[in-house]
Amino acid sequence: MTWLDKIKSTASVIKKDSYDLKLWSECPACKNNIFNAELDKNLHVCTECDYHFRVSA
Repeated sequence: MTWLDKIKSTASVIKKDSYDLKLWSECPACKNNIFNAELDKNLHVCTECDYHFRVSA
């Protein structure tokens, strides 16, 4: 087994759900991309334009 075959076989093991996490949100007002951890820390308020995102119950 060559090293290319090993790479191909391990690539099929990785599932899409494991890396398809939503890490960024776009502000609808200023179109700025905000890291979701930063958005949580700032109480769901855009750091650029002070737009207030909806917060689910």
